[in-house]
Amino acid sequence: MKRLVLAFACFLALVAATGNLLMAQGWSVQPTGTVNYLWEIRFVDANFGLAVGDGGFVLRTTNGGSLWTVIQTSTQNSLYGLSLIDANIAVACGGQGVIYRTTDGGITWNPQTSGTTNDLTGQWFIGPNVGTIVGRHGTILRTTNGGATWSPQTSPDTASLYQPFFTDANNGVAVGIMGTIIRTTDGGANWTKVASGTTEDLYGLSFPTKDIGFATGGNGVILRTTNGGQTWVPQNSWVSEILFSVSFVDQNIGTAVGGAGIVIKTTNGGATWYGQNGAVGNRLHEVWFINANNGWAVGTSGVITHTTDGGGPTSVRSLDQPDIPRSLSLEQNYPNPFNPSTTIRFSLPEAGHVTLKVYNVLGDEVATLVNETIRVGVHQVEWTADNVPSGVYLYRLTTGASTVTRRMTLIK
Repeated sequence: MKRLVLAFACFLALVAATGNLLMAQGWSVQPTGTVNYLWEIRFVDANFGLAVGDGGFVLRTTNGGSLWTVIQTSTQNSLYGLSLIDANIAVACGGQGVIYRTTDGGITWNPQTSGTTNDLTGQWFIGPNVGTIVGRHGTILRTTNGGATWSPQTSPDTASLYQPFFTDANNGVAVGIMGTIIRTTDGGANWTKVASGTTEDLYGLSFPTKDIGFATGGNGVILRTTNGGQTWVPQNSWVSEILFSVSFVDQNIGTAVGGAGIVIKTTNGGATWYGQNGAVGNRLHEVWFINANNGWAVGTSGVITHTTDGGGPTSVRSLDQPDIPRSLSLEQNYPNPFNPSTTIRFSLPEAGHVTLKVYNVLGDEVATLVNETIRVGVHQVEWTADNVPSGVYLYRLTTGASTVTRRMTLIK
């Protein structure tokens, strides 16, 4: 106990002397130069990306979004779907059946013939040649020559489709209105409808592996499959907003976004989801991660929000408790030791501004988990220590004049 007190006193002195605090960035807004609705965004690496939106325009960046350039295509129709195959080739689709392709990194865009006037709302490419586009009234289009020609495919019904996802040239899934999920194992020559277990519209789709996939939609719906889309099981998202998009970087780490700026994240394959501060209150329509740290989300009023640390700390989730806590308390994290995630629970006898911070034994702040006003009750927050080394860490809860400190051990 004396060693703990001495260590804590030392790191407070060091913090006061140096001010060397390493703050998590979380999500931050990027200037775009437009107020039009942005529907989709894609990046091939940390620097080069494109976004599409209302009015037939494209946003282009070569520096991770610090500066976006607006490029107008030859259409005024909204562009809803986007595939960025590499730093040169991209395809966009949109209202009234428009399809555009670029081979110079989005500087110029050439129209392609779709053969339909139905709105085209989502797409997925496997390499530069093989791609699938879906849209209103069950529209499905397929190309095997980079879009030089598009051939219609037959959907099991006429339900509008919002998003396809292919894990290879043959195996794919598409989602749409009223819980529609369809599946193919032969490149779309045959599509079959599978049970989703929901009547909510489904918008987002992500498969980190051939077998494991996630779909999101209305009323906070999240569905998970472990057999390539043959069967789906619901997960608890803890939100009631529409979740328009989901992006997984592996079978464990994923992020979903939706109405009112909702951002939620999982680090355990969707077993639990935790909120993040997305930095905006705008509806977010699409999220795209290139790895566990670098991600972007787009939505209404031309908003683009960006993270370089996986979205930063997760926000606090309140737990249902019958009684008001009698005193301030900070529980031991669980599990402990941990790798890489752990949960910290604390109790507040009265509402107020709360900070919960993590320090290393030298006194450097390595994470801010909570920095907001929180109501009375029992709360918990998850910390994912992806970017810090193994060791002993101190976590400190402060509200008003009261402070409680505990220590935890990260073993990688």
